[in-house]
Amino acid sequence: MNRQKINELVKPIVESEGFTFVGSELNQGSYRHRLVIYVDKPNVPINLDECAMLSRRMSAVLDVEGMLSENAYVLEVSSPGIDRPLFTQEQIVEQVGKRVALSLKTPIDGRKNFKGLLITADEMKLVLQIEKDGTKETIALEIDSDEVIKAKLCVSENIVNKSLSKKSRQDRKRGNANEL
Repeated sequence: MNRQKINELVKPIVESEGFTFVGSELNQGSYRHRLVIYVDKPNVPINLDECAMLSRRMSAVLDVEGMLSENAYVLEVSSPGIDRPLFTQEQIVEQVGKRVALSLKTPIDGRKNFKGLLITADEMKLVLQIEKDGTKETIALEIDSDEVIKAKLCVSENIVNKSLSKKSRQDRKRGNANEL
């Protein structure tokens, strides 16, 4: 199963219906595979009926092309959501100034997973501002773009943190938070 070929088949379907193709994930299981196609629509939330319609159209093309026929699979069409996955370097570059989470191929100081503020990004490198060893002090971490395996926004984390007062955040860390 070639995800690039799958993307080439489904992208025209998505775009012909007025949606934007964001990316796809293929999770291989021992008996059943899960293919998730992420789509977006400019300035308008996507509804369940639209996802179902796109799913039917994509399923027909994928079945005819035999892309997933050797194994059973589940096809999901989804909005990328608030903590959207980032599939391309172009999508990452668009997020400069926002918090992101990254998984890397090669560890840096024994770590492969980082969360921080994306300071700069281009097609070759990105710079992520991260907290240094659980302290309030931050460092700028320079990462080669081709080292990134997975990336996503961390918007919901920002919303929760901004909505809580400083004292509430401290209470939550200590386990003394009142129910929200």
